[in-house]
Amino acid sequence: MKVVSKHIFKLVFVIFIQMLATINVCYSQHNSFSSNYILNVSSINPAAIGRDEALDVNFSFRKQWAGFSGSPLTNYITANAMIKRPSVNLGVLVIDDKIGSSSIQNLLGVYAYRIKTRKIKLSFGLQAGVQFSNYNINSLNRVSQTDEVVSANQNRQTSFVAGAGFYFNNKSLFGGLSVPYLVNTTSDFSFGKTPIIFNLGNLMAIQNRDLLRTSILLRRINGSGITTDINATYFFYSKVGLGFSYRVNSAIVGLFEVILNDQFKFSYAYDYSVSKIAKSQNGSHEISLRYLFRKKHNINNPRALNF
Repeated sequence: MKVVSKHIFKLVFVIFIQMLATINVCYSQHNSFSSNYILNVSSINPAAIGRDEALDVNFSFRKQWAGFSGSPLTNYITANAMIKRPSVNLGVLVIDDKIGSSSIQNLLGVYAYRIKTRKIKLSFGLQAGVQFSNYNINSLNRVSQTDEVVSANQNRQTSFVAGAGFYFNNKSLFGGLSVPYLVNTTSDFSFGKTPIIFNLGNLMAIQNRDLLRTSILLRRINGSGITTDINATYFFYSKVGLGFSYRVNSAIVGLFEVILNDQFKFSYAYDYSVSKIAKSQNGSHEISLRYLFRKKHNINNPRALNF
């Protein structure tokens, strides 16, 4: 009986994957989760580019629900730099999303204008570009690539997308609000369907150059309610970080970060699902790399590390 129930659950999970793919293409939005978002904030908020005042290159790879065929797979590549001191920043954002038989690619140009005051930095950002989506509802059941029924159910679309955001940071606080896909030419505009992302965090210096970083992330996606991430990471000697994140009613996340110097940072996250799909997959894995092309600062000063 347990074996039969397990197979039934897996069948339901396959159908669930396909439903997610359908929703993704119908709305033509990029809705992927990222547990390492702090290392690459510009992937969720265009106003966050240029905050380190250097050429900033990021790469992230995420495999969600490992061990299950057709589960979500996401790659991010971002690059940005300050073009005109101290205000103008430009960048590019490339996102490759795959889920089930669907794929969505985003190629975006990003612009941010930064205002500095004595106590805080404020940024306003815009992003715009093209989105390519490809969806095939019958790919899991197809017999051949030339199946006429399958071909009839293929859907390829190219659309224009654009979004905006606000970001701020000082020596200890950071945060922002973004609507990364406010405009999408293949979707009817509805603010209830538009992803809205808010994050707020704090970096606290502890004794012996240790640091404690805490943050919260709120996401409202496609009118499906609000997703909440609560995060805390402790950095030993400003070098190695160990932490956790709790995605309410969804996952517990283990976080590991290494800061080799003020230029290169590495992060790994493992998501353990606490939802009903936990028994049919082996968790989610995410790896992020970040490199800043700039002269090394004094790493003995914890405040020189801009998160």
